[in-house]
Amino acid sequence: MTVMMFFCPVERDHALLCAVEELKALVRQNNLLLQALTRQKTTAAAAADTLSEEFKFPMNCEEDLQRVEDLLREKSQEKALV
Repeated sequence: MTVMMFFCPVERDHALLCAVEELKALVRQNNLLLQALTRQKTTAAAAADTLSEEFKFPMNCEEDLQRVEDLLREKSQEKALV
């Protein structure tokens, strides 16, 4: 934002109202971004819980290893891990 000298109260008021509207728009935009990030975090946390149950470490046998490799071939699992 720039600082300007105003000689007329009407000009000053107009500039202040414009600045307030600009700030309100930025707050709205930031709120939308925050909501999107919160949804992503919630989804990622749920996926991590599911993944930890499916992968079951430590692996004790070849079957466990094969099961994990099969899970990793699935696109949904790949997205959750990345």
